[in-house]
Amino acid sequence: MTSCTPQEAPSSSSSKVNLLQLATTCIYSTLLASQPIQQFKTNSRTKHDGSLVTDADGAAQAIIYSQIKKYNVKIVGEESELEMQRESYQEYQDLQLLQHVEQIMNLHSSMEIEDSEKVAVIVDPLDGTSAYAKGNYEAVTILVAIIVENIPVFGVICKPFRVGTDIPSFDHSGCSVIYGGTLLNGAFVMTGLEEYNDDDDKSQPQEQNQHQEHYYPLGRMELIRSKLHKQEQLLLEEHEETTSQQQQQQHSDSSSIENYKAYRRQMKRPSPTCIAEGVSSSSDGHTSASSLLSTDTSITIMPLTQNNHQRMDSSSSIPSPPITTVNSPPLSEQKSLNDSLTSSILNTPTISENSEIIYDDPPLLRAIISKSKGGGVVQQCIDSLASKQLIHSDPLYITGAGYKTMKLVLGEQNEGLWFFPKPGTSLWDVAAADALLRVMGGRITDGFGKNLDYSKGRLEADNKDGIIACCDEKLHQICLELYEKESWGDE
Repeated sequence: MTSCTPQEAPSSSSSKVNLLQLATTCIYSTLLASQPIQQFKTNSRTKHDGSLVTDADGAAQAIIYSQIKKYNVKIVGEESELEMQRESYQEYQDLQLLQHVEQIMNLHSSMEIEDSEKVAVIVDPLDGTSAYAKGNYEAVTILVAIIVENIPVFGVICKPFRVGTDIPSFDHSGCSVIYGGTLLNGAFVMTGLEEYNDDDDKSQPQEQNQHQEHYYPLGRMELIRSKLHKQEQLLLEEHEETTSQQQQQQHSDSSSIENYKAYRRQMKRPSPTCIAEGVSSSSDGHTSASSLLSTDTSITIMPLTQNNHQRMDSSSSIPSPPITTVNSPPLSEQKSLNDSLTSSILNTPTISENSEIIYDDPPLLRAIISKSKGGGVVQQCIDSLASKQLIHSDPLYITGAGYKTMKLVLGEQNEGLWFFPKPGTSLWDVAAADALLRVMGGRITDGFGKNLDYSKGRLEADNKDGIIACCDEKLHQICLELYEKESWGDE
């Protein structure tokens, strides 16, 4: 929506926007928008630009638009007014779901207020439409980002179907939700109130299956890469305080590649805890937040790779239980869960016979690409970086721009780089991930290393100079330097 209708256009006199409230609405609106996506699954057709669209695209954007327009900010969405109006839809509302989102967002202390004229919201109501029309629901995501003075400060990636990830779905929506940015000083997964049945976990031996039903506590879980970035920042600050100017000069004289490898080796850290911070209603009705070692029953620790979640789809109909009756495992079981959190992105130590802590070199990051677009400049990039032992030589093939960015943020299989310095993506494909990666030590730019221009409207939103997205800004810079030096290009 490059332009709004007159009655929806921002007023000339600037109003104020509470960004935390806007972020809460963005999350809630993506969960509402998932409903037609889960229900429709048909009616694909071709737009004038040759791309596919479905009724779900327009309905999902209309739902998001109807929720956000009250903030009087600029909204840029992939679908036109015509597509939003093509399919009539009811005024989707779920007050219980809204209450649960608000409770989690109230755990964040951000109170930033901005002039509405400085704020924009970029919306991709259904990324992966081609896959969606073919019944490949793994690649489907909903992407929303808040932009303040051309800088992404908040992003949410909502996955309407529980295919292709092991992070829990939220509430009774059947959706997995990742959100965060500099606005919240972190990147998080929403957790809670998902019912799962141990009988549905086919990975367990049949004789071990027992009928049990559980509810995860309502709360948030900070992503590992977000926690690691905060730890790294603290370590770097300590390093700068104790390193002499001469040592710093010697370090800067080394090649950027060697600096990066040394940096990766020196970041020796134990496996961090991934904490789910919960909310519960006390006897007086007030909401309380707790920390890891608290005995509050609304706290638990969950690994991102836990597999005992019910696979939910649009046919699932699970009532949301009262949040006052949520129970968590005892501390001994919590510790066991925490010990099992062993992601490939972590440099986990071993102990030698003389009690010396030994760290292996961290595993190489992996590139993510589309199978159909994996040749030419993309393959040259992978070959060059792999030959220098900067990334793994085998890329991961992932469909859908939104799903790529989700995997890049999560790093479940050590995904680290999306190199695509040519046309084929748009601002709404990457804006949410841009906000998330900024708070995780990563970066997204165009193919020349310039920040993306989010001030453009819907008809100008193509990333004509491509994108380079990386979970590590240091590797991102090396990639840019090699791209220029070695002149990679499509044949």
